[in-house]
Amino acid sequence: MTDIEPIPHDPTHPTEGVAAAAYRAEQRIKGLIRVMNAASTELAESLYQFSQQELWRDLGYNTFGEWCATPEIGIGRRQAYYYLEIWRELIVNRDVDPGDLKRADQTKWTEVLPAVRRGNVTVEEAISDAESLPREDLRLKYAEIGSGPEKGLEATREPAWVVCPTCGSSYRA
Repeated sequence: MTDIEPIPHDPTHPTEGVAAAAYRAEQRIKGLIRVMNAASTELAESLYQFSQQELWRDLGYNTFGEWCATPEIGIGRRQAYYYLEIWRELIVNRDVDPGDLKRADQTKWTEVLPAVRRGNVTVEEAISDAESLPREDLRLKYAEIGSGPEKGLEATREPAWVVCPTCGSSYRA
């Protein structure tokens, strides 16, 4: 694991050393966030393929959710389905370049996805917003705050999900 360099304490030039250390720490954090976003995109792709091919069955699990809950995987079912839906809707259905997903956090994609699905915003605008807007501004823009296009993009209502009684997979009602 990599460590962030400690901030040196220089009593003769306290702000110069602290500012430089703070800048280095911030650059390191930004780099790690880029790595996390890339890993999240790769995780979404792998989960999607694993689920689509029902590879969890070959490992002896009755459902994808059961496999997700194993201690070695430990991903919440809801989180796994967010990853699956992001990949399915943006990459498979809308032919978005996976590199575009790497530029923003997964939670931002879950904010914009319902509005994209409804056609309230273009994929290009959603990508731009997810990449450039702070999370709170993104939530405000995409939150349901009334009716009509000037009142928000109604992104807070997700479609209802149903679990198949035969295979245990979830699908939109």
